[in-house]
Amino acid sequence: MKLVFSILFFLLLLPPLPVLAAASEEYLSDYEAVFYDSADGLAAAEINAIAQTPDGYLWAGSYSGLYRYDGVRFEKTVPAEGIYNVMVLFVDREGRLWIGTNDTGLCRFSPDSGETRFFTAKDGLKADAIRSLAEDEKGNLYVGTVAGMSRIDPEGRCVSEKAWEALGGVTSLSCMEDGTLAGVTDSGRLFALQNGKLIGPREYGEGGIYYTKVCAMGEGILAAGTSSSYIELLTLAGDHLQRDELIFTENISYFNGFFYDRPREDCFFCAENGLGCLKKDGDLIDLRQEDFESSVSDALVDYQGNIWFASNKQGILEYAPNPFRNLFVRGGLSPEVVNTVAVSDQELYIGTDDGVFVLDERTAVPKEYPFLERLKGVRVRHIAADQKGRLWLSTYGKEGLIC
Repeated sequence: MKLVFSILFFLLLLPPLPVLAAASEEYLSDYEAVFYDSADGLAAAEINAIAQTPDGYLWAGSYSGLYRYDGVRFEKTVPAEGIYNVMVLFVDREGRLWIGTNDTGLCRFSPDSGETRFFTAKDGLKADAIRSLAEDEKGNLYVGTVAGMSRIDPEGRCVSEKAWEALGGVTSLSCMEDGTLAGVTDSGRLFALQNGKLIGPREYGEGGIYYTKVCAMGEGILAAGTSSSYIELLTLAGDHLQRDELIFTENISYFNGFFYDRPREDCFFCAENGLGCLKKDGDLIDLRQEDFESSVSDALVDYQGNIWFASNKQGILEYAPNPFRNLFVRGGLSPEVVNTVAVSDQELYIGTDDGVFVLDERTAVPKEYPFLERLKGVRVRHIAADQKGRLWLSTYGKEGLIC
């Protein structure tokens, strides 16, 4: 059954670090969460991938096939026979949907015309079990399979370079703005391909930890997820990959995917036991929900700014922008029953059962005034400003009317 609810201050009573909890609570106050499962047209809650085509449709890939979301429901669709066990979805610069399967190769689907074309091992792919896809600035599509990496050029020719054979299976691919390709092998090593030259592979090399996924961010930065609770930020330094920063995600570990939202410069991450967002300013936002925190596989931000996550066990979660702002969360205040509000001199006066709170009208930053202490514990029923700009407070109890 679909559950729709507003994200309020009482969510995220999780035990992360205080800074992380505060940032997450404030971030989520701007969104509402919507859950999708079998009641919304999905045959099962095992979703491997999500993508959006330029026509606005959202696509979900699962072991039971391919689904299209029209804004109301998910509906199973079969563009061509052989599209089963969908593992990865990718939309290229021409708006075509590439559908990577677990056993029948790769299908290129044009939603506008309905045209499809399959690429398999017979056409030059290293294997028919597809694990990752990425496109460079020339329109070449790189295909990671369980047996190695191949490239499909804009004319549809499929090649596999001999220099790539040592990589083995490739589980993650992402292209940087300059066309440099980054990837992760099934043995947990990180590599890059720049101007045809293979750089790496690089091993994490500490404590038995290995790489799981990679994502190209802006300004030449790569985010590499690991089998532990670390996201490594790297850049290319000549002929090697260089670690610039190591981010500890505390109790979120084993990263399954990333999505970099270029307009907002946010990097959303998916993990075996959680999901979240790495902000440009370095803040980590915990986006877990009680019913959505396990085996998170993929993420995207759609054209309307909605944030989507897919899970291998718990279906699909959408964070839709909330038109309302929770000022108590933004102001870092504890929840209170609000009886009345008034605006005066660009300040918001909030009357509660426990006195009055004053917030900056624009930023929601709490203000401190001596008279607020006197009102602590007083039930304020109404606040009004007169023509002279004075505030009048009516209270319940012995305080009566206060000016």
